[in-house]
Amino acid sequence: VEYRLSFGNPSQVATTDAQLMLQLPGGAQVLMADGGVLQGDMLVWDLDELAPGQVGRRTVRIGFDPPPPNGTLLRLPMVRLAGLQDFVERQTWASRDVRIGEMPQLGLEMDLAPDPARPGDLAVPRLTVTNRSAVLQTGLQVEMLYPSGFGSLANSGLSDGGFCPGTTCNPGQLVTWNLGSLPPGGGRTIFVPASLVPAMSAGVHVPLSARTTADGLRDRWRRESLVVAGPNTFALALDLEDGPHAPGSNVMLRLHYGNRSNQPIENTRLRFELPPGLSLVTISDGAIQNGRWIEWPVGTLEPGQVSRRSALLRVDSAAQPAELLKLVRARISGDTNLLNPEAWADGTLRVAAQRNLSVSLAMNPQVAGPGEQLDIDLVVTNHASVPATGVRVDMPYPQHLSSLGNSAITGGACQGTACNRGNTVTWTPGTLQPGEARVLSLTPTVVSGTSAPALGSLIRFYARVRNEQLDQGVAAISVLVGEWVEPPPMVDTLFADRFELAVVNP
Repeated sequence: VEYRLSFGNPSQVATTDAQLMLQLPGGAQVLMADGGVLQGDMLVWDLDELAPGQVGRRTVRIGFDPPPPNGTLLRLPMVRLAGLQDFVERQTWASRDVRIGEMPQLGLEMDLAPDPARPGDLAVPRLTVTNRSAVLQTGLQVEMLYPSGFGSLANSGLSDGGFCPGTTCNPGQLVTWNLGSLPPGGGRTIFVPASLVPAMSAGVHVPLSARTTADGLRDRWRRESLVVAGPNTFALALDLEDGPHAPGSNVMLRLHYGNRSNQPIENTRLRFELPPGLSLVTISDGAIQNGRWIEWPVGTLEPGQVSRRSALLRVDSAAQPAELLKLVRARISGDTNLLNPEAWADGTLRVAAQRNLSVSLAMNPQVAGPGEQLDIDLVVTNHASVPATGVRVDMPYPQHLSSLGNSAITGGACQGTACNRGNTVTWTPGTLQPGEARVLSLTPTVVSGTSAPALGSLIRFYARVRNEQLDQGVAAISVLVGEWVEPPPMVDTLFADRFELAVVNP
């Protein structure tokens, strides 16, 4: 069982001697503690000082031997955050129940970006559901509790016909998607382009809960927390090459990052963990590998600087169709003014027996400044041996872009006459013949003036394609705003392994 512990200081006073503590359930064994120290049955993280609005996250993975029987309701006894404010002890608690059972026939994952977010930011939670069974599933439904902290969103802004009671989603209401049928090994991704309330306090969390079910199947749940920060120093995005991906195929992972503060960040470190089911092929030079953890010691990142690190990954040949490989622990951290700023990014890679339909994104330029025009091409390809009919492409229009008239979108449009942040750009290419590729495009401009994004920011584009045959593909890419720092070259990890073996055993 894996827990992600998100914490923050929403007050206006610094918290000193801060500690994060997790009490282990009876019989639990710690498999990964993300820097925590085991003291009896308690995992403890010494956080030192939490400044007003500062946030953080730690991950812990526990196991049981023997495992609890199916039907067990496993309760995490206590998570406690404590510290001193003006010499007075302050503390808060949280707990979570986990249901133990057989592997469900539906898979469900949730991706959040940006994380942390700032008050007023556009957040686009994405939910991916898959059919892990060998039969067609009917009556597929996804529900999500519209969270406190999100501004109102019209039903027309939800993807895939999602709806709340009435015409608008407000906090506390249930968002529902009726998705119909899902073939064996198939998957669907839906999204919610909502903005955080501008008046939110930094240091709080926005809890998100979703579930999916189908006719005759028990439900599958997914819970995440979106952390809200103040003048966040880091920007980080995890971009995966167009998917889904077949067993044995390669996929490029790119980690884009930047320093959007006005001061240098020292001892910058970028790291991520390879989940089971993926292996390294090539990687940006300078990485240090410790087990399944990959880390780059970036060093000092000056104000406004942006860069990236990349890794070419291979999906294991034994991976099963409909499997969701979750890359959840990409993290960038550093030191500034005795604080330890952090940012996180995650992404979900869906495994499919074969890729019938895909969309890829190309940007020019990939590093831009305020007021600069972006030329964006989306290439939609039918990889199947039969025509793809009813092809449709959707892309949430990101923040940090000026309003774009529909006339500047080749073959596509937003509702109304122009695209603004949070709107969805839609293209309907219709039918693609076997092997046919179609290029779609738009030419937005980065916002300038007083509303321009800070140097060191990222503009993240996400696109999804689907057809009447229930095929679907997704892609994501980021445009960086700031001063580009050239990344190190890619190196062949397979060759490096062979070379090391030859030296050790001549």
